[in-house]
Amino acid sequence: MPLLTVGVAVYGAEEYIEEFLVSLARQTFTDFECLLVDDGSPDGCGAICDAWAAKDSRFKAFHKENGGEASAWRVAIQNAQGRWLTLMDDDDRLPPFALKTILAQQQRTPRSMVLWRWSNRWEELKPPAAPPAVTHLGPADMGRMYLDSLLYYGWGRLFDMEVVRKQALLPRLIVYGTDLLFCMDYARACLASGAYEDFALLEEPMYWYRDDNPGSLTTRLRPSYCEDELLATDYLLDFLTAQPGIPQADYRLCLLHRLRTMAEGVGYVLAREEGTPAAQRQKAQKVLQSKSFQRLLAECRAHKLYSPYLFWMRRGLLWPVGRLYRLKTARPRWYHRAYWAGYWLHTALAGQKSPLLF
Repeated sequence: MPLLTVGVAVYGAEEYIEEFLVSLARQTFTDFECLLVDDGSPDGCGAICDAWAAKDSRFKAFHKENGGEASAWRVAIQNAQGRWLTLMDDDDRLPPFALKTILAQQQRTPRSMVLWRWSNRWEELKPPAAPPAVTHLGPADMGRMYLDSLLYYGWGRLFDMEVVRKQALLPRLIVYGTDLLFCMDYARACLASGAYEDFALLEEPMYWYRDDNPGSLTTRLRPSYCEDELLATDYLLDFLTAQPGIPQADYRLCLLHRLRTMAEGVGYVLAREEGTPAAQRQKAQKVLQSKSFQRLLAECRAHKLYSPYLFWMRRGLLWPVGRLYRLKTARPRWYHRAYWAGYWLHTALAGQKSPLLF
């Protein structure tokens, strides 16, 4: 049995996947299996996966109808043979020392869940010192971990497959936020089990994240965006409020981050989503009236937070929300003028400053 399983959802990455596979094959740590799950990719990715499986026994190819990244990751998890699991995107890369460094850290700190930083600049991925710099984080740091994208991505951590199997953990079948929900479920299960005490964060980046792929999920919005993000908002609020000792400053910023995420999703619906203006407004209004969003608004109000979107969204007024979104995307200078004007007015009325989040 391999010590590590690398699970990969493969779709539409023919231009990039060869680089990813080469980077994995060149790892100085070799006791791994790579499960390549072709999610009905319309290009040549399926054939590339088969070719690698034929020439290197560590690589295994699976083929399925298109169902989204979460469904492909489910196939990988259900077929994983490794003691540990990490999930990767098919257009990213690993430096040669990554897996060896990560697993050595897990061995050094067996009571910690191992995380690592990432970079979109290849030149920043350099072999770390021995031993590498590590920061230990606990439940009180969950808010900061969310803000620093350390709760977001399946490719930023090791998963203990004993915990995953015992708790029957699988990614939720949604398009947006499936990483976040799965990582929160996993962290909750690990801490509750008593097997783990904290998180060990490798401060040097171990993963190269591609941010220039025009076909990646993060570069486009799909019709389910707002609905998925509402689910993620409820999950996050439940998760954070259950963690002891989270600083109010971190929690307030998390609220603002979720509000901005939802506001820009609504703005996108109003400005760019396909459909008639009436259908766009109906969909946006449904978001504003949802229980999840009303819960978020109530939390923001209770903590006296400011966002240029907040006043209008609390009143269900769509035109100003759409206008602010268009300003931010097309005329950011005017957006920032509106932001600061509202910020100082809010400060005067509330009697305290809100954290800033543009």
